[in-house]
Amino acid sequence: MAKLEQAANEEAIRAPRQARSQETMDRILESLENLLKEKAFDKITMIELAQHSGTGTSSIYARFKDKQSLILGVHMRLREQALACLAQLTDPAHWEGRSIEEMATETVKRAMRFYGEHGSLIRAVLYLDDAKVRDRQAGVLRAAAQQFSELIIPRAPGAAKEIREAIDGCSRLFTGVTYSMIMFENFDELRNGFADHQQRRQLVVAMTAIINEAMDKDKPRAHA
Repeated sequence: MAKLEQAANEEAIRAPRQARSQETMDRILESLENLLKEKAFDKITMIELAQHSGTGTSSIYARFKDKQSLILGVHMRLREQALACLAQLTDPAHWEGRSIEEMATETVKRAMRFYGEHGSLIRAVLYLDDAKVRDRQAGVLRAAAQQFSELIIPRAPGAAKEIREAIDGCSRLFTGVTYSMIMFENFDELRNGFADHQQRRQLVVAMTAIINEAMDKDKPRAHA
């Protein structure tokens, strides 16, 4: 379970000081995410959440200032999970000897599956439009771009600047497509990684081309 290490810095969330209190907080947040899979955030009541989590409403308010702060708490937990998955995905040993296309294919599939599993929560967060949430989301995207850049730059060190720009562009492209699906479409397809889906293949082709073009800047040019 996530420990919400940043909770102490959130005025709306009271950081747990004991293991038992942490377990209660985790149970409340997990229950909220499960309820979000069934209904919209504004349809979930505190009484319903208390019943679903096996706690009292007083226990919820003892840890969260209001209903909106619950979303902030769940999002912090999701951020921790996303960074842990990113660390695994950018392990250099995993990609040794594999092509850029293979990297793009697996990364898109696994990332889409993660977004699909948490699509209900992400949709609620996007509707919330909170500045702190946006900062955390941007931080995860920056971390992803940096770690993938460090993974690929050794293959073409002379094109480090171009690779960083290419990875940043790929990150924005992926996020735009994925968030669009979460907000406006059925995100069940994300849960299975867009298996055999045309849009996923298009993403992989585009990202592979963008990165390979950047890497080509490291190749010596023939003299006219």
